[in-house]
Amino acid sequence: MLLSKLGSEVTAVTGKEAEHSMLQKLGASEVISRDELAEMTRLPMGKPLWDMGVDVVSGSILSLLLASLRPGGAVACSGLVGGPSFESSIFPFILRGNALLGIDSVEIPLGKKEEVWENFASDWKLDLSGLVREVSLEGLETEIDTILKGGQVGRVLVNLN
Repeated sequence: MLLSKLGSEVTAVTGKEAEHSMLQKLGASEVISRDELAEMTRLPMGKPLWDMGVDVVSGSILSLLLASLRPGGAVACSGLVGGPSFESSIFPFILRGNALLGIDSVEIPLGKKEEVWENFASDWKLDLSGLVREVSLEGLETEIDTILKGGQVGRVLVNLN
């Protein structure tokens, strides 16, 4: 939701209906379901809906975002929860001049990472306190079950004390 903080209008896409209010609290002006995104978008190229996208899922979500970009748009992709492959065509790239950008969080130089971390600690700082929970080591099995069932939201810190 950093883009919202920086002045962009943000539409969040989620597969968890119960999280709509949390996403709005984080800055989304609109929240839609994955099914709604699929209904709004036709592959290989649908109605232009977005100027840009940030995708942390990949798979079919990335395909839908690429197909629904406005001319000159771009999608930055950082995740692969939805799988390492996606379906697309050349049309969004050659007919709309769109781009797919990869977010490299591993191989970038340490100095650049430190610069980004400094921004997240100052100008870009977000209130994410509601997205972090602490559990004991004994409670970890329950959390793992939740993750495997796709029910995890936010981050879980394991307290070893």
